[in-house]
Amino acid sequence: MVGINKGAKVDNRMYFTSAPGKQSPTASSTTTTGINYDTLEFKNELQSSSFNYASRMIDAEKIFAETESKVAGTSTARGYFQRRDNLPNALKDDAFRQQEQAERNFITAVLRKESGAAISDSEFTNAKKQYFPTPGDDAKTLEQKRNNRLIVTKNLASQSGSKNAQQLYPLIESIKPTQQQATSTTQPATIDYGRNSNMNNTSYA
Repeated sequence: MVGINKGAKVDNRMYFTSAPGKQSPTASSTTTTGINYDTLEFKNELQSSSFNYASRMIDAEKIFAETESKVAGTSTARGYFQRRDNLPNALKDDAFRQQEQAERNFITAVLRKESGAAISDSEFTNAKKQYFPTPGDDAKTLEQKRNNRLIVTKNLASQSGSKNAQQLYPLIESIKPTQQQATSTTQPATIDYGRNSNMNNTSYA
């Protein structure tokens, strides 16, 4: 079994690196995200990295919950201006600036490009259309994008091992849009996130 050493604490989360043999954490660490790191146990590097990526996606989702109504409610013209690559951050609205950072974190986690490989412009463009709020999105579209993010986040969490994933699932489900968010009259579809779903038929426990 591969043990996990605690690594550096970044953005109020603890990152892990694999080490031979089972090693207990050196100190108690329960972060504000609600994860008790002392109870985590990873069998391999896949589970460890999946947990870290899923945690990053959860952090990004918290930002989307705060920004999506503001971004979606922005006019198309102003949204185009806010999205310009050469626009200094100082001129961007807080919601757009925060969401762009969350988008980068989310897509980096989904594509597992932490190793240093660059994310192509086409990958980022496609991801924006599939996952992220954009100016003019109605409540139904925001709901669909939110469900898309929920699916990939839970799918990645499931790869961290069943016991570890049980700490992530409640955090994922607890994130809700702010009160300003327009609500859809249509109830979101029930999604089966079982570890034997069509999306991922490999057992990671």
